[in-house]
Amino acid sequence: MRSKSTRENEVIFQFKDLDISSIVEDPDNDKIYDPDDLKNLIADIEQNGYTTPISVFDLGNGQYQIFSGHRRYRAMTQNGYERIPANVFPAPQDDIERARRLIRSNSLTRKRSPIQQAREIQYYYDNVIRKEKHAKGEHSRKRLAEEFEISEAQIAKLLALLKLIPELQELANDPDLATSAFAPAAQLPTDKQRELYEFIFYNKTEQGYQLSRKEILQKIDELKGIGNPDDQPLPSLPKESASEASSKGSAGRNMAAPSFPTINPNTGLDITFPTWDMIRDPSTDFSGSVNLDGFLDETCRLLSSLRAETITYSSKAKIRKSIQTIREALDRLEDLF
Repeated sequence: MRSKSTRENEVIFQFKDLDISSIVEDPDNDKIYDPDDLKNLIADIEQNGYTTPISVFDLGNGQYQIFSGHRRYRAMTQNGYERIPANVFPAPQDDIERARRLIRSNSLTRKRSPIQQAREIQYYYDNVIRKEKHAKGEHSRKRLAEEFEISEAQIAKLLALLKLIPELQELANDPDLATSAFAPAAQLPTDKQRELYEFIFYNKTEQGYQLSRKEILQKIDELKGIGNPDDQPLPSLPKESASEASSKGSAGRNMAAPSFPTINPNTGLDITFPTWDMIRDPSTDFSGSVNLDGFLDETCRLLSSLRAETITYSSKAKIRKSIQTIREALDRLEDLF
């Protein structure tokens, strides 16, 4: 057995050729990532061989648990390989470390769908943040945004996808549809979500018409009972076609809703001059007309204060926080159009 010790981020690991029968998978992997079609990967290994190591924990009993490389391991197994190259790391100190390593390694090496990203975030919250001794619920979304290097608004949008019925989750993964349009549908009851699914599915498969983000959001408002008299009503879905479209939809996976508290959306019809914080808050639902004068004035004031700021080591954190604040507000503002 070849063995080579190396340091990675101050963690010593060994490169080994392992007996493939000594490998076990992480039981949580398939809760987050749907089993992929391995046909292309298997064919590539058959043609070109395989040398890229998987990453495993040494369980200390002659077995090794994968935390990165489940697809490669399965492809090697199906190709009949008896040994597999692996970077072997010490066993994690606890389940928190194991969960953290599983998410971090896969988020760097996998191309994930929006639903898989949402599952990663929910899994990280449930198995890392909630279990840490000094975790505080009010800071959970901020912690998640820092960990996944996206805005808090994006965290909220992705987690909302987990409240959708499986059929809508599948549509949210469709690269031809605007994923961000589906997050507000999480506020709909199940029967209304199914009606939305049938409407989108019918237009795409039966009519060959690709609904825009605005049209999907307009349909969601219609299902909520919110109407804008200036908007043209969307065409109704024929009853026979709705039933047929529903029967053609393939089932997806339904995950539990986020378990940390969220703010109830404001669904009033007379929001005219929203405050800056209201626009930044991803859970605020704007149903009426929106005048942006106040928002733009506040943004300009913040930008002016940054312009006048003398950049020193002590001010860098303040400037970074201000920039993040503006970024989150602009992310939310984009959703209004």
